[in-house]
Amino acid sequence: NGPLNVVEFTPPELQAIVDEAHRCGRRVACHASILASSQMAIRAGVDTMEHGCDLDQAAAREMAARGIVLVPTLLVTTLIMDRWDEFKAIPMMRSIPVRAKRHVESFQIAMAAGVTIAAGTDIFHGLGRFDALPEELGVMVQHGMAPSDALVAATRTGARALGLERELGTIERGKQADLLAVEGDPTRDISVLRQVALVMQSGEIVGGGRCP
Repeated sequence: NGPLNVVEFTPPELQAIVDEAHRCGRRVACHASILASSQMAIRAGVDTMEHGCDLDQAAAREMAARGIVLVPTLLVTTLIMDRWDEFKAIPMMRSIPVRAKRHVESFQIAMAAGVTIAAGTDIFHGLGRFDALPEELGVMVQHGMAPSDALVAATRTGARALGLERELGTIERGKQADLLAVEGDPTRDISVLRQVALVMQSGEIVGGGRCP
């Protein structure tokens, strides 16, 4: 669904998209912000669901059973609501106040149901900084995810969501050596991800020092 909050595909259309993508070895990411869209996406067998702002327990259980990855993008609605006076006159934003509340509830329902969760931000120009993944993880932790699980969502599960789990996401022999060292323990305080001590890309040190 899009900004008008209506289901934009018929079930046969969405099923055809998923079937053809999978036939070609491609993954399917689905923007779904209302329950009807989420239910249709689950039935069609998408690989990842972005937003998932309006899940119920039945939908979350089915996502978990099918192994569909949820990318909740909690930060984007948080930032919009923080600056609501700037956005409230935009027609496509009218549903955000209600959606923001349901967004957190859906995230918590998904966690309780055992849905696999990956991290992504959905930040757009003018809203915030594009390197906002640490803040996304902070919002996930704020709403009940353990810091260690948030780190997994950003690394191992993020790679799985992209279909790149054989190349990225964990520290293993043969995988791409993209590493980040920080000052502090992010399993206790997720905010230390902004206190960068070292950055390694493909096995080469490319930076260090505290991020702004």
